[in-house]
Amino acid sequence: VGANEGQERDLYAEHGLSVLWVEALPTVFTILHANLAAYPNQTAVQSLVTDRPGQRHRFHVSSNGGASSSIYDFALHRDIWPEVSYTHDVELTSTTLDKIVNKEGVELSSINALVMDTQGSELLVLKGAGKVLRQVTYIKTEAADFESYAGSTDVKELVDYLSKRNFELIEQEPVAEHPGGGKYYELLFKRKPRSWFSWLKR
Repeated sequence: VGANEGQERDLYAEHGLSVLWVEALPTVFTILHANLAAYPNQTAVQSLVTDRPGQRHRFHVSSNGGASSSIYDFALHRDIWPEVSYTHDVELTSTTLDKIVNKEGVELSSINALVMDTQGSELLVLKGAGKVLRQVTYIKTEAADFESYAGSTDVKELVDYLSKRNFELIEQEPVAEHPGGGKYYELLFKRKPRSWFSWLKR
């Protein structure tokens, strides 16, 4: 979710993975769709994913090929990448990841990982993906431990939310640093194995 132009498509193909890409921005989706033409096991859907379907959002389009586009305004993001700005807005209607998976006919049991890069709205994506979360083993996402976008999800919120759903943070790799302190991270969560006690409680 937050596919951009599908930059990881070759890596996924090397490992023989089937992938459903989701990209919100229509202009970037056109590029993504073309980029996946040679990959029969990879398909794409153009949708804005949040926690609720049918809501209208102003989606801010960024100057760096849409890579920093978001439903949120920039906050401290400007301090790290001052060259990036919003050029214009588009209005998009939201849906949820669970609804996309159902509409596309994806078998829930076939989903092993969820990868997100949605520029601050990752917690909203998770809240609309209850069925998907009950199936996946891994969740990979990017987040900051400071307010990069106004009102956006931070690392602590993701850890708190996912820990209550039996996921633990197993990798936290810094990818960018704010000059006043704080960092952007690549985060990897893994589902904890079920204990004998949890099975007995079912």
